[in-house]
Amino acid sequence: MKKAVLAILFCTFLVGPAAVFGANDMGMTFTFNGLDNLGVTPIRGGSIGLKNAMGPDKYLLIRAGLGHNNTTQDASVSGNSDPEQSVTTLVAGVGIQKNMATTDRVTPYLGGMVNFGWTRNKDTKSVSSNPSDGTLLEEKTSSLLFGAAAMLGFEYFIRETVSLGGDYTFGFGYSKNKTEDDFQGSGTSSVEGSGWNIGPFGTVMATMTVYFDMD
Repeated sequence: MKKAVLAILFCTFLVGPAAVFGANDMGMTFTFNGLDNLGVTPIRGGSIGLKNAMGPDKYLLIRAGLGHNNTTQDASVSGNSDPEQSVTTLVAGVGIQKNMATTDRVTPYLGGMVNFGWTRNKDTKSVSSNPSDGTLLEEKTSSLLFGAAAMLGFEYFIRETVSLGGDYTFGFGYSKNKTEDDFQGSGTSSVEGSGWNIGPFGTVMATMTVYFDMD
């Protein structure tokens, strides 16, 4: 991930500054550690998006991302297998960004996003080499997600065409879940459910945007 960011910055510096941003300008935004917008557990990943100017200081936002995190811990009981957890998430969203009062380099903004996503959590339990019947071996949960949130953020322009920044979201989310439990000797059972979540959707998301003059 760091190599990709450095390559983008290097290429941008080679190109040099562009004209002052106009109503037709577009931007490409790279978001890091920002896949917890829907209320899911923070995971390693990132997203890529487009910004299209709709008028003075107003942008249409489109984002899509993929994240995956795999964690293995040492077994608490000697001789048991190590517990492992794997989380994969796909997310896409659309929103509006409204720039506020700006300085030469700093642009604060307000906005909102509507997000859709899918996440899968696989939790492999720590068990002995010869587990007894009825022992829970593995739990798998898949969720369809929907979220809408207000957004507060800023951009700091290190070049006329490149900004670094971050944003924070607060809103609500809805998820529809299916959980499957795999037991030793007794097969698999499944439970379905759904629910709403209201609150802050994660922490600040770091962003980098490269702008293009379309005139």
